[in-house]
Amino acid sequence: MGLRLDNFKIPSRDGYPHDGERCVYIWEGRDGERKWQVGAYEWSNRAFTVQFGNNHFVTDKNKVIAWKRIDSTQGIIGDCGENRYIGVDK
Repeated sequence: MGLRLDNFKIPSRDGYPHDGERCVYIWEGRDGERKWQVGAYEWSNRAFTVQFGNNHFVTDKNKVIAWKRIDSTQGIIGDCGENRYIGVDK
C-alpha cells in the first residue's frame, strides 16, 4: 500500500496551512515509507502536531512532503481519491 499525493498541497510549491488549521499530512519515515497523520499546523512551532490523550506528537514542517486541509463538511475524505480513502492506493 502506498500514499498518493493527488489533491494534496506540496509545501515547496503551495506553502503551509494557516495556524491551527486541521489537515492530513504526509511525511516519509526513516524506512522510506510514506506515513500520514491527522493533526493541525502550529505556526509558532513551525510544526504539525497531534495529541492522543496525554501524548503530544510533533512533526517538523520540513519533514512534511504534502498536506490537505480537512473540510468540516466533507471530513477527512473530501476529494482525496475515487476510492474515498485518504489518497491510499489499495
